Amino acid sequence: MIVFPKIILCALFIIKATSSYGERTGKTESKCKEYVKYACDNPAASATSKTSKLDGIINGVTTSLEMLPHMAYIALFKKGDRTSSIPVSVCSGSLISDNFILSAGHCSHDVVRDDQGIFGKVKLGSASKSFQEPTGEQYGVIEMYVHPNYSPTDQENRNDVLLLKLHRKVKFSPFTRPICLNTKFPNNRKKAIVSGWGDDENGNSAEYLKSVLVYIDDEIVKWKCNFALKNRDFNSTTEVCAGHPLDMTGFSSGDSGGPLQISLKTGCSNKYTYEQISISARTIKQENGPMMMNIYTNVELYIPWIESIVWPDK
Repeated sequence: MIVFPKIILCALFIIKATSSYGERTGKTESKCKEYVKYACDNPAASATSKTSKLDGIINGVTTSLEMLPHMAYIALFKKGDRTSSIPVSVCSGSLISDNFILSAGHCSHDVVRDDQGIFGKVKLGSASKSFQEPTGEQYGVIEMYVHPNYSPTDQENRNDVLLLKLHRKVKFSPFTRPICLNTKFPNNRKKAIVSGWGDDENGNSAEYLKSVLVYIDDEIVKWKCNFALKNRDFNSTTEVCAGHPLDMTGFSSGDSGGPLQISLKTGCSNKYTYEQISISARTIKQENGPMMMNIYTNVELYIPWIESIVWPDK
């Protein structure tokens, strides 16, 4: 999670609820209702505390799994050694069902099955990404679905989406449960949270989950994003551009595939229920000024493809 703060902000930012799960009728919407009901019925012990107000965090802070229980650490391998400490691809992702992880297509680069038919492994239910640490649960990846139109080179039509099927079903808990997927990008999208296990500003790999607040509708951010759009660095239809108006805050290597998320208005006491609006895809570094723009894949446009794989018979 790259952060180059130019000023120190002492206050925590609270993201106002920007989406509601009320009138949802499709496959994705129906699953969201299930996830919200579970979250409301099974909050983490401290999730309802009056002092827990970390709905939005700025400048890359370590984040507990009670806040983002859908987060998944992904390690994918090129060769047959699943115990290798040097995977060919490390990414972040989000649990979206009881056996599927959503991530970025470019995370699949050079990944092949091992002699047991496993592409790699995923860790859920822990803020630590270490597979040696006993916290959380580990899962093997038995299927890997890259979007059929994914292109690592086409600047405007990347379709940077990946689905990973786990070798066994996930047992939900307050610290391991799916995130809702957005089916209509919200109009009042001023701020959102991005999270993952990526490198920090010094290039050091983060051991524990971090999250940071980024801006979508800020005037300076929009100006920078429009500049990138003119240079054809991203597609405003299939992608979302976000950043911070004051510093180089955003995601980095290892954060790829993680969710850009907003609070979901549920009406229950559990404040840590989110809706994923985009997938962390890539970074555009500006030549002038202390700013870095992040590009995210817009989840809304890929819902039919996701549903066809994750919930084909629903």
